[in-house]
Amino acid sequence: MKARKTALLASIAVLLGIYIIQLVLAGRSSVKTLTLKTEPDTYTIAASDGTTVLKKTPDGWTVGDKDYAANETSAVSVANAVKEIKVLDTVSHADSEAELERYGLTGADSFTVTASAGGKTLRTITVGKASSTMSQTYIKVDGGKEIYLASGSYKNTCGKNTDDLRSRELYNVNAEEITKVAVASPDASWQMEKSAPQNGAPAVWAVTAGTTAGEEPAQEKLSTFASSLAHMGVQSWAEDGTELPDTPAGTITVTAGGRDITVTVYHTGSADDVQYLAVSSESPYKFYLAKYMADKASQKLSEL
Repeated sequence: MKARKTALLASIAVLLGIYIIQLVLAGRSSVKTLTLKTEPDTYTIAASDGTTVLKKTPDGWTVGDKDYAANETSAVSVANAVKEIKVLDTVSHADSEAELERYGLTGADSFTVTASAGGKTLRTITVGKASSTMSQTYIKVDGGKEIYLASGSYKNTCGKNTDDLRSRELYNVNAEEITKVAVASPDASWQMEKSAPQNGAPAVWAVTAGTTAGEEPAQEKLSTFASSLAHMGVQSWAEDGTELPDTPAGTITVTAGGRDITVTVYHTGSADDVQYLAVSSESPYKFYLAKYMADKASQKLSEL
């Protein structure tokens, strides 16, 4: 009986020891994080089809040689991916041509991202192919021989050109601050204005030009149309030198916060493939709009 009890206690001790070892091993993370100590102000993406420069300024992010406004979400994603690298494994300590080719770190599909501050290079990442899970990427850091498997899809996050990183926002205002909307086109010219609230009554919209008896839409439709103009984003930016047709399809003017925002739309292309080229007071660059947004510049009052 005593021997059996001793054996039982010994077994419990062994199992407890194994359990403790497993806890210790589980507590150790195999992930190695490479973190930059200095905050970069410039990220240079060099690919086979060109070089893209992304900059962080006191006023926000810019991209390209003309310092276009950059999409903040995309810019921050690039910055975070470079500043903090989560290395899951070191898959090779050799950078032979065979190894580089194996992990997609050479050739046209590979690219580099260099972070710098004040003109001084802080880090360069060479980006290779994605792993089989597509959520991890083979990379090299600062020209070292080691090839790492890093967490994240670096091709999707950092493999972008200037057009990819440009902001698509044309303007964004508070819908409550819109006080007037005017549409001018060959087929429809009209204007509506919002009255100031009086004696506790809410502000109301009224058509002040271009209407005929019985044509004025319901208040709800006018308010909905005005609210739909609080934000406008471009579908894509036109290439420099793109020429405008002679006659616009329509112009819409939105007055918000005391300033007038104008967008003029032109139809280009064939009847089967119409594109909506536009210019605006909010940007020195020409751009294309989606059809539903472009149509607002020639919106008929009767079809609200």
